[in-house]
Amino acid sequence: MNAKSKVPTGASVSGTENYFRRFSPVQAQEPRKFGRTGWLASFIGFGSYRVDQQTPEHREALTLALRSGCNLIDTSPNYREGAAEALIGDTLSAAFSEKSLQREELIIISKVGYVQGSELELARMRIEQDRPIPEMTQFAPDCWHCFSPEFISLQLTQSLARLKLETLDAVLLHNPEQFLQTGGSHAEYYERIKRAFLHLEEEVARGRIQFYGVSSNTFPEPKTSSDFTSLEILLEIASKISPNHHFAVIQCPFNLLESGAALEPNNAGKTVFETAAQAKLAVLTNRPFNAYPQNEPNAQMLRLTDPPGRGEVTEGFLEIFREKFQTALSDLMQLEAAYTGQEFVPAGSLSWGHLLRKKLPELTSLESWQRVLCTQIRPQLERALGVLSQSPEYHPWIDEYRFRSEEFFELVPDFLVAQQSLVKKRLTEELLELCPELGSTSTLSRKVLRLYHSIPGIQTVLAGVRTPAYVQDALSPMERLDPEKAFEVLRSFQHGDEAGARIRFT
Repeated sequence: MNAKSKVPTGASVSGTENYFRRFSPVQAQEPRKFGRTGWLASFIGFGSYRVDQQTPEHREALTLALRSGCNLIDTSPNYREGAAEALIGDTLSAAFSEKSLQREELIIISKVGYVQGSELELARMRIEQDRPIPEMTQFAPDCWHCFSPEFISLQLTQSLARLKLETLDAVLLHNPEQFLQTGGSHAEYYERIKRAFLHLEEEVARGRIQFYGVSSNTFPEPKTSSDFTSLEILLEIASKISPNHHFAVIQCPFNLLESGAALEPNNAGKTVFETAAQAKLAVLTNRPFNAYPQNEPNAQMLRLTDPPGRGEVTEGFLEIFREKFQTALSDLMQLEAAYTGQEFVPAGSLSWGHLLRKKLPELTSLESWQRVLCTQIRPQLERALGVLSQSPEYHPWIDEYRFRSEEFFELVPDFLVAQQSLVKKRLTEELLELCPELGSTSTLSRKVLRLYHSIPGIQTVLAGVRTPAYVQDALSPMERLDPEKAFEVLRSFQHGDEAGARIRFT
């Protein structure tokens, strides 16, 4: 890429102020000061976890968001193995070329840490050459982790190229607690973070980033957790490096069921949000709609949005549908139990009814079901039936198994949607009981966004608004609740009282 194709500079105070002057007629929520940077940031940020260049809707959604009052984009090299950054780079380059947006108006944030795809191949090659990248954590076969200075420099170079930028407004260490989760000590953990911060200060001096920070899922954990990341200690590290350090941004999960960042006093008696506000750090929150019930080890993720394709679901309807579903599953399992062709194909290759009866509770969405069906079940099933079909005496059983399995597979999406609809109906009822003011807010996603909008200490909520419809829903106007009322709702769900009991999957 030649220098002319890159866009210089980064976000500025005057640039972000200008953005909100230009887009005030369609701005959904008032912008917030982005910590000590002085920039103005939108309350909703464009989270790019599942966007890519191949899906036209993703580009349309990003373009619409940027023209509708969303001036912050959060991304990472491991989001679709660089495809998210490439989409953002192409979209921004086009907007800058046509002068519909100025670089100084936007806050662009990426991360460093995860080692996947081509970077993982490079890391393995370096090991074979006996010159490994330092401080590598191999926590899974296809995904490693590293935030050594050498890897930060490498990953930042690649991110800037994909984004077609010379400067990132902030770069974050991406879930550094992976080191702790593989048995690393806290003492070494904070030493590694110190080395990373020292290098990031050098990157600021080079002009490749303006600020830096940390994105950690364990900021909100109790101090006693084995993988807890202390914001208090990170601030001490940065202050010892320099009183004029550039540690300015943090990111962590926050939603209706995971509210520790607002409620857990784990930093000298203060919460993460309180500690960040005192230090004038900007706070990004993620997972606004993907909630994991706390204190339930085997709990499924709860999607805090209205499920597609179905209206009101009653207890009676779900009971009838469950009966139909169980009948189809029982028919399939009985057929599997009668299978006698083990000498040709093992019974385990043709036991999808038995397997799914155990595994269905682990499916959290229609997307997860479609992924399992297309990448695992159908290929393996067709291979097994193809082998068995070479024995003509099994043709009647094969025909019956195809029919029964397809009958069951077709019911799974409707079952998941119906079940989730009922769970969310109960959740919505509980929300309205605790906070009647939310009755004027249409969708479940907007109800929880309005709740987050009312919690002090959050600058930007990162939402996966991958379609224009999602963008319009998230960025439409909303009023704040009384903060104490918002905290009351969070405490109710955190304490696992009747509210929590009524929203579990069954």
